[in-house]
Amino acid sequence: MRLGISKSKNTINYYIIKDYTKNGKRSTKQVLRIGNLEEVKKMAGDMDYQDWLKDYVRKYNEEHCKKEIIIIKKNKKNYS
Repeated sequence: MRLGISKSKNTINYYIIKDYTKNGKRSTKQVLRIGNLEEVKKMAGDMDYQDWLKDYVRKYNEEHCKKEIIIIKKNKKNYS
């Protein structure tokens, strides 16, 4: 998942978005609304808000994304 930004003439909104493929077409889905620019600056406090956003998304991924290892085994057949 990654940071998504939606800009309008009045404000900037920040989201966590997820990329996925459906019927061979790539798309995104909003998973969580973090807030607008003013809200994010308040949450960041003394920290730079852009660094805070990157850290927030990284922590969200650590908590909510499970890393899976997929092992594919091939059958070895002898055609003699």
